[in-house]
Amino acid sequence: MLATPYLMKRLTWGFQTLLDVEVLPTGRLFKLMSPLIYTQKNGVKWTIPTGFVTDLATVPRIFWAIYPPEGKYGEAAVVHDFLCNTSPCPRVVTDYVFREAMESCGVCWFTRWAMWAGVRGFAIVARRK
Repeated sequence: MLATPYLMKRLTWGFQTLLDVEVLPTGRLFKLMSPLIYTQKNGVKWTIPTGFVTDLATVPRIFWAIYPPEGKYGEAAVVHDFLCNTSPCPRVVTDYVFREAMESCGVCWFTRWAMWAGVRGFAIVARRK
């Protein structure tokens, strides 16, 4: 089978490493035990270093039954936390990377949209303060 341009692109983006975390004593924070590497569809590579501390997905407790903090989108949430904390790009780009990373994790389109809308809404409200 010949590789199509779409297939070639798909093979070159996504997570290159697995999420390896240790639960910290608080029970809600996690520390990366090895680097997490994500490459965007456009080829931009993000490396989240060993030792980075995250809460995975920051989801209000009322939604935990539907969207638990440790969901299928965990790797994408770590990338988003890292980009928010280090500010290497505008927040709108950070949120786009989160949505794209969730796609690479196999998260369904509705959950991707809901999680993305949540982080965009928070960013808009937080910016007004």
